[in-house]
Amino acid sequence: MMAMILAAFAACKKEEPETNTQKTPVSFEIEENVTRTVTDGSVTTFVEGDEIGISSSGLYEEMTNETFIVTAEGTLSGESFFYDDSRSATFYAHYPNTAVYDNGTVTMTVEADQTSAERYNASDFMTAISEGDPTTGGRVSINMHHRLTLVKIIWQGSLHASEATLHEIVRKVTWKHSDNTLTLGEGTSDILTWKVAADKQEYWAVVPAQTIAQGTTMLTVTDADKYFQYVTEKDVTFNANTIKRITLDLKPDGSVEASMTELDIDDWQADDLVCQGTVDEYEAPAIELISAEEGKNFTLLKGMKKATAQAGKWNAANNNEKTDENPDGNVIETITEDEQTVLHMNIKSNMVETVKKNDDGTTTTEMKEMSSWWDNAVYFRPDARTAAKIRPVLYKLTFDVKASEVGKGFMVQVMKGDENGNIYFGITNADPTVKDNVTYNRMYYPVLKTADEYSTMSFWVDFSKIVSTDGKTITEGLVGDYENVLLTLSINTGTTEANAYGVDFHFKNFQFVQLK
Repeated sequence: MMAMILAAFAACKKEEPETNTQKTPVSFEIEENVTRTVTDGSVTTFVEGDEIGISSSGLYEEMTNETFIVTAEGTLSGESFFYDDSRSATFYAHYPNTAVYDNGTVTMTVEADQTSAERYNASDFMTAISEGDPTTGGRVSINMHHRLTLVKIIWQGSLHASEATLHEIVRKVTWKHSDNTLTLGEGTSDILTWKVAADKQEYWAVVPAQTIAQGTTMLTVTDADKYFQYVTEKDVTFNANTIKRITLDLKPDGSVEASMTELDIDDWQADDLVCQGTVDEYEAPAIELISAEEGKNFTLLKGMKKATAQAGKWNAANNNEKTDENPDGNVIETITEDEQTVLHMNIKSNMVETVKKNDDGTTTTEMKEMSSWWDNAVYFRPDARTAAKIRPVLYKLTFDVKASEVGKGFMVQVMKGDENGNIYFGITNADPTVKDNVTYNRMYYPVLKTADEYSTMSFWVDFSKIVSTDGKTITEGLVGDYENVLLTLSINTGTTEANAYGVDFHFKNFQFVQLK
């Protein structure tokens, strides 16, 4: 039996019209079984916090994209509205309410990045047109319909795919209340799809109804160090309220068999289009954790920590920042030189003199470290999409660096850093592609041989090698180790002459790329 959710308006209520005739309030019920899809291909209810936009025609006071919110109890929370005496009214509902309303039209732009359930659901555009009659109690039944195409990409024959990307997709569509039509927008872009489960090679995205022209590279699947492009042999039409399933079967000989079918699952309808295409294999391009362009121009987020460093960002941890009130504090900032970004660091000594009172009444002066190097460092964390592509292979890190004094050093390492502990990936300054038996460390301490002059430094990071904290043991790195990867920079805080407290360091031209 179809379940209904009854709208509750008590929390936020308009003044009832003062007329001789009691106005009938509007109440809504929304059909539960036609809502947002979940990973098993069935349907699910709206969840707490979901927002639905509703407009009306014919009420005493009209709704204009009014927001109704699903509560924990499964009701809809919103303002009260009333019928105009015995006159019936029409209601126009849409989800998600982030779509843009404008005078009887609603424009939806699906996410270009649908790589999570949240982003996918935020793109699942649904609409409803319903009638309400005050002479029969005023209750309005809202029956939502999917207005886009659900594209399901099934990758078979391999467990190593990392992403599937749709190409040449128009992302914008406009719904018109008056005639219930959809108008496709302009411009195309890629759409990154959602991997629906860790143990499945299945990727989903919702897209507006449209036709992809013959000869278009419509889909790319990245699998380990290769990627596969699906090129259409004739026009492919995505129809509204339709599931389009594209199955790509990787054969043992490396060939791929492609098929496309349409499914009918609950409210999602089927069409009878049969599509054909060719799939060609290419060598996947080198993964760039930091591209040359990204390494020249970037911004720095301040107030961060190792565990909270944001993905796709440069992050600064500075527990003793220089301010007007603290002129002797640390400097971790970006400046501009020759129209590109330069990272500037000057870390002051965090050793402070403390006085300890002894049992015999005498006092002893001691130097005490107030914080650790990781509290005064720069962290770069790749975005989740890029990190998902990392494999246990060799990468090369390069950048330019200069110091204000000769013989002073800094620290560089690549790690998996989070609140649950650290994993250190092997790093060396010797090129392992030309030299045998290189030594990998968990961090490196380069020393600058010149002052105030940039030097280019190169380091090789092997993601197949995990180095123990004491540096004595190397174990095999696995694919699952690459979440929360961090490139870390700080200064040499050791007791050697290379100790760099108070020294100015400048870094620029970062690049961190997989070696093919």
